[in-house]
Amino acid sequence: MRTRYLAFTALLLLIIPMVILTSTSAAEENLTEAVISIEGSDKLYMIASDQWVADSKMAVTMNASLSSGGNGTITDYNWTLPGPLYVNNETITVDITNGTSFDVTLMVTNDTGANDTHTVFIVFDQEDPVADMTASGYNVTQWTYAEQGEVIYFNASKSTDDTLVTKYTWDWDDEDPVENLEIARTFYFPGVYNLTLTVEDAAGKTSTMFLDVIVYDTVAPVPVISLKDISGVAVASNDFHIHQDVILDASDSYDIVGEDNSSDSLDYKWRILDLADRNDPEYEMEYYQTDETIIARDLFDQPGQYEVTLWARDAFGNEGKTSIFIFVEGPDLRIESSSFDTEPSELKKGEEAMVTFTVTNLGYDWDEDIPIAIYLDDEEVARGYIVDGLEEDETKSVTINFTPEKSGTFFFIVRMDPDDNIPGSESETGVDTATVTVEGEEETMWDSARVFIGVLLIILLVVIAVIALRKSQKKKDTLREMGDEEDLDDLEELEEEEEDDQGEREEAKKEEGDGEEPLMEGEEEAEPPKKKKKDKKGKKKKK
Repeated sequence: MRTRYLAFTALLLLIIPMVILTSTSAAEENLTEAVISIEGSDKLYMIASDQWVADSKMAVTMNASLSSGGNGTITDYNWTLPGPLYVNNETITVDITNGTSFDVTLMVTNDTGANDTHTVFIVFDQEDPVADMTASGYNVTQWTYAEQGEVIYFNASKSTDDTLVTKYTWDWDDEDPVENLEIARTFYFPGVYNLTLTVEDAAGKTSTMFLDVIVYDTVAPVPVISLKDISGVAVASNDFHIHQDVILDASDSYDIVGEDNSSDSLDYKWRILDLADRNDPEYEMEYYQTDETIIARDLFDQPGQYEVTLWARDAFGNEGKTSIFIFVEGPDLRIESSSFDTEPSELKKGEEAMVTFTVTNLGYDWDEDIPIAIYLDDEEVARGYIVDGLEEDETKSVTINFTPEKSGTFFFIVRMDPDDNIPGSESETGVDTATVTVEGEEETMWDSARVFIGVLLIILLVVIAVIALRKSQKKKDTLREMGDEEDLDDLEELEEEEEDDQGEREEAKKEEGDGEEPLMEGEEEAEPPKKKKKDKKGKKKKK
């Protein structure tokens, strides 16, 4: 049994290759291939394999000369044309006159009966293409907008044709043309960019679309603060002294509006803020509208820390801001020593004393007079000046004379720059408060009481005189109302006599005080002549 099985298997292995070889030989013998070649017109365009486009009416020659009959000989060329029309010929001519699309099929058959077919399609192009595009997915017509730095994607797939668009060409006015269905561009600088899209179909017909891309300036300019001395030379340090000439320069600021980063179109706004005043509710921040530079001599008038802020604005309203800090120092005036020409405990009321002070400036130069005031308790008694100020590290001496007007024990206080006109100077500096004693008569309580009593007596006499005057006037008014002219005249004469007597007494006192010789012992003072009284009756009769 096993022997039979092995024999059968060997037989199969011999038969199968023979069958395969026989089948392959038969296929090769019967292999045919139909091939259509189109020629004879430069207005017929192949758009794909076996697809052709005609852009006008024409005669097209087709032949089958490249067809193959395999191991046999081609005996039959069967053309199927629109109509249908059957032609048995190796070469045919087709007139494309109806302006429609159609197909042509070729079947070749060899002498063994084997055959093959080949079909081509002819499309008649009747219209021009239409160029169209989108910008980042949005439909556009004549213009679109973009922000500075934005990327826009342009796509031409919306372009149309009655056959097929075969080419897309993008052309920027500032770049080389690019052929692609889609392009992208980043707009780094503001301005207007011109884009042209040209599409072409298989027949060579073209269409063009123009688009303006308007790019807005949305990027803020970059303000830059440069510090320079009065000659325009840059300084590296932010440390200055009061009233120093410092130029704040913004000319290095720039705006990204082009490759040159020009800053010509920028407007500037400066603010200088003394940080010591920032928390003052009544403090108003001051702005200085300027060009590119300002000289800051009068702006740093006090020592301390200042914040300098610069705004730069472009034509589109974009604004950039930057700040720096400047440290300003003033003179550092110190009273190093003092000396009295008299012991502080032996000063005398009404007598002049002298004090000499030694002053040093440990800070920046100060070229104006430096006042120094002396106080006894809180009362200023004298003031002196260091003329023309002090340079840095310079020392000068000044002597101040003062005369105490009161006696007693006082606090001796020295204040440099008592009116606080020198920035950075302290109200009391360099000398501790000392105690001085001024000798002399001291005012007693009785002295003060006598002065007070004298003032009261004067007030009392004034009040009495006013009352008497009012009474006299009232009596005159009463006599006038009663019509008693005689009594009124008597009253007026009496007042005149009293005034004359008072004047004579004052004159006598004045002569006595002018150095008249004193009376001898037993000598009586001569009475002044008596003034005769007017004859009332005679006066009345005379009337």
